Amino acid sequence: MSGTTKQNPNRQSGTVGPVASATKDSGNPTKTTNPSSGVGSEWINTTSGAIFICTDATTNDNTWISQEGSPVGIGDRGCWIGGGNSTWVGAESVWNTIDYITINTLCDSALFGNLTARKYESAGCSNGTNGRGVNGGGLDWYTGTPGATYFNSMDYVTIGTLGNAADLGDMVITSYSRGACSNATNDRGIFMGGQV
Repeated sequence: MSGTTKQNPNRQSGTVGPVASATKDSGNPTKTTNPSSGVGSEWINTTSGAIFICTDATTNDNTWISQEGSPVGIGDRGCWIGGGNSTWVGAESVWNTIDYITINTLCDSALFGNLTARKYESAGCSNGTNGRGVNGGGLDWYTGTPGATYFNSMDYVTIGTLGNAADLGDMVITSYSRGACSNATNDRGIFMGGQV
């Protein structure tokens, strides 16, 4: 531009586009918070000051990343899977149910869904805020004498969505009474030990 800005207030070589306005709310977005502007949408928590950016706009399964780099989770849901009453006298009962609770609310559990089979002494882990729960191994004493049915199968659920488990795949060995852990959002789950 020629001259000074003061002398030529209307001369410019282009314009700067408007900055998209952020959604402002007293809480955090969730996986089911669907941004109207898609990927890149901004969310500001007016209570905590946290800022979130949408990095994956999939209807009802969005990914919001905070300025601290951690994704928004599915909330405070806890699940437990299968089990049984082991009387060891031929009258054992084994269940295939999945129960859940909202952890920060005093409540009774409710039915989440069902496993693909009845399982006792199986193990489970989840990848934390990414919302997948995995259950593996176990046995079904309900089949009775002369022995149990043992499993090497793994089931999975999406913890934020109520429903039945689906088959994930198989473990290397068939076993029960295993331990399990995960490294949370980095998506690796480990099953260890157990009996065969």
